[in-house]
Amino acid sequence: MAYTFLQAVNLVLGRLQIVDNTNSAITSFTGDPRAQDINTVIQCWNEVIQELADPTEQTTERQVS
Repeated sequence: MAYTFLQAVNLVLGRLQIVDNTNSAITSFTGDPRAQDINTVIQCWNEVIQELADPTEQTTERQVS
């Protein structure tokens, strides 16, 4: 199943028990009192997406390890 970026962020926030996926899920990335948590999750997703999109970076990091 494909998710939107907003749904993916909500799933992580739900796992962290920051939101209840049914009632308090975020509907926007702005204007929310949980902005610090939301921004952290967004940053994590961006890093994952960047690593998936750049296979040469992954290969280099694995070779160094």
